[in-house]
Amino acid sequence: MSQNPEETVRTKSPEKTSLPRYAGLLVFAWTAVVLIFLAGTLYQENQATLEIARTEARSRVDQIILCQQWNNNHKGVYVQVDDKTPPNPYLPRKPERDLRTPSGRTLTLVNPAYMTRQLYELAHQQNQVQGRIISLKPLRPENKPDFWETRAIKKLEEGAAEYSSVEQMPDQDYLRLIRPLVVEKACLECHASQGYKVGEIGGGISVTEALEPLRAVNREHMSMVWISHGFFWLLGLVCIAFGSTHLGKSLAQQRRAEIDLQEAKQTLGAYIKASPLAIMTLDPQGCVRLWNPAAESIFGWRSSEVVGQPPPFLAENPSPEFQDLYSRGLKGEPVRGGGECRDRNSMVMDFSFSMFPFYGPQDELTGIMAVLEDVTERRQMEEELFKANEKLKVWVYEFSRRNRDITLLNEMGDLLQACNTLEEAYAGVGQYMPLMFPEGSGALFVHQEKREVLEAVVHWGDSPPGATEFAPDECWALRKGQEHLVQDPASGLLCAHLAGTAAARYLCVPIITHSENLGLLLLLKRSQESSLEEPLSETKKRLASTAAKQIALSLANLKLRNFLMLQATHDPLTGLFNRRYMEDTLEREIRRVQRKQAPLGIIMVDLDHFKRFNDSFGHEAGDTLLQAVGIFLQSNIRQEDIACRYGGEEFILILPEASQEITRVRAERLRQGVENLQVEYHGQSIGPVTVSLGVAIFPDHGKDGEALIRAADTALYRSKQGGRNRVMIAGEVV
Repeated sequence: MSQNPEETVRTKSPEKTSLPRYAGLLVFAWTAVVLIFLAGTLYQENQATLEIARTEARSRVDQIILCQQWNNNHKGVYVQVDDKTPPNPYLPRKPERDLRTPSGRTLTLVNPAYMTRQLYELAHQQNQVQGRIISLKPLRPENKPDFWETRAIKKLEEGAAEYSSVEQMPDQDYLRLIRPLVVEKACLECHASQGYKVGEIGGGISVTEALEPLRAVNREHMSMVWISHGFFWLLGLVCIAFGSTHLGKSLAQQRRAEIDLQEAKQTLGAYIKASPLAIMTLDPQGCVRLWNPAAESIFGWRSSEVVGQPPPFLAENPSPEFQDLYSRGLKGEPVRGGGECRDRNSMVMDFSFSMFPFYGPQDELTGIMAVLEDVTERRQMEEELFKANEKLKVWVYEFSRRNRDITLLNEMGDLLQACNTLEEAYAGVGQYMPLMFPEGSGALFVHQEKREVLEAVVHWGDSPPGATEFAPDECWALRKGQEHLVQDPASGLLCAHLAGTAAARYLCVPIITHSENLGLLLLLKRSQESSLEEPLSETKKRLASTAAKQIALSLANLKLRNFLMLQATHDPLTGLFNRRYMEDTLEREIRRVQRKQAPLGIIMVDLDHFKRFNDSFGHEAGDTLLQAVGIFLQSNIRQEDIACRYGGEEFILILPEASQEITRVRAERLRQGVENLQVEYHGQSIGPVTVSLGVAIFPDHGKDGEALIRAADTALYRSKQGGRNRVMIAGEVV
């Protein structure tokens, strides 16, 4: 069976098997180091305990020696005789060994040896410290040395200052220490018979110190030593385990990376062979190292023909841009670009290329990879796509312009439908025309019927529209009854109303509705100006024609509306407002002055003896008189005053915010003016003419219009009764 490449690598790799062994050796070495340090620490602690014991033993010996010296200095001391301190039997011939005090107490002499023995006995009872004076030739059998003391005295005789050792006894371990006892002169009193001489070592002072109490004190510290060393040992094991694990992972990653690298090389080789792009590698001198099958297929040269040679597909005279990119790529700089190349049959093709450098361990350039792609068909498709895209842009632009124009046209139509006056309509046209025809200038001409001319009521743009007023026969569009377009001023049929202006392309569109000529729409474009779209194209012609139709319809509707409004609110004979309009207006003005807390004056005017005029001169003369009086009244009132024909020969004037005095003065002036009025009918004077006037004031003479009119009518009646040709105020007595 075949093995997995990864498993094969892992089996042959020595790191996998050696790592656990190395980790085990490291654990063993670490354990040995910790044990060595632990043993050293324990040994030092034991030596410290022994040193403490020696120090205490020396201290006790020093105390005994000090007491002996004190006793020797005082030639012994006397103490009271009792059971524990009988007279010293080894001083029988000592004069004054025993004394009696005057009080009858018996005292005995205690020499240094006797005192030392009693001190050791007392210390043994209290501190469990054993000690005694020994001698190789003792007087007392109890002072005979044991085996250890005999050996120790020999060491002392050899010149040792002291001798000590740890001895195991049945109950526990003890430290035994001995110091030499030098024979002094006072010692010869008891030991002269034994042949001792002053300065000799006569024996020793032996001390036995129990070690268990000291070891008990040091046992807690020793526990901490064990614990600390155990902690460091475990910490070391953890670090070894962590390091081994991390190292194992690193080695595994390294092995995985090696396997991946090998697989990547194999995969890359497969990709290079299977790639549809031409791939080649070059050495630093620019010679081919690798030439994949796609390169053979595209260019026609086999790999064996090009390896070791410069690339054969390069053009003989490459462009400077391509030569610069190729040179930079050979120097190790990553580059991308395009150019022209040739195949084995010398056919020229477009291609794009990329060059990437390879570097060695010392960052030296070792080679270059070049990837080439034949883009000849793509370039052709891109060019076709670009052309199609440009057409699409034009279509989209045209569509957006048409959509925008339709939107503006609808908005202008809505605005014109909402206008109440022709002036508002003209302003609306002036607002929207520059938006729909921003490339040039233009003007709207309206037919003035009374003068039989076309007058410019609005214009836009920087260029003047030629004549601002002209006769209808000066425009070819009005003559033909259809649009007149001039694309070339040098050869086109120019309209007379544009004579004298700079050469321009223009379009005249007549504004006609129901065979009635209402005006002209002029669009003007200077020849030196240019734009993305021809401003006087068929699209613009259709837009201008539609706009003209909409303007014509709106102007016709406004004229019809104004005519109907005029018929509904004005008297056809005098041109003044009629009675219905007067009643509505009076109520409205009363509410307005009431809000302002201002007065309002009413003057009712009646022609004196009007029936006589009709009977004498005829009804036509009467109508002429009524027209003349209406014109006089309209021309002699304020702009805010309202003149109305009330009925027959009666007129009413509404004077907003006029007080009684002002209204009376105004009425008197009107009376005088009518009296001086000269009216002729067929060349014959039909005067003189007089009027009677009645005045009423809001709110003094009435709280509403009906009451005011009655008050003014009553005042007018009194004026006629009083002789006519006079002014009477409501409530005034004749």
